[in-house]
Amino acid sequence: MILDLASLSQGTPPSVELSQKDTLPVTDSQSPLQQQQQQNQKQRYTRNVSLVDASRRLINRKIRYNQ
Repeated sequence: MILDLASLSQGTPPSVELSQKDTLPVTDSQSPLQQQQQQNQKQRYTRNVSLVDASRRLINRKIRYNQ
């Protein structure tokens, strides 16, 4: 109650003050987070590509030996 009265006496609602304070660090922390997500996507793509290559090699080997 005391904090609400103090913020109301300043003329700005407490929700606006909190949203302004919370959005600034969040936007700063999103860029490293987005970089991390992009890096994870690249790693996932290369991992999937290597698995596809390995499975193709195994299938081709199986076809060759079964002929």
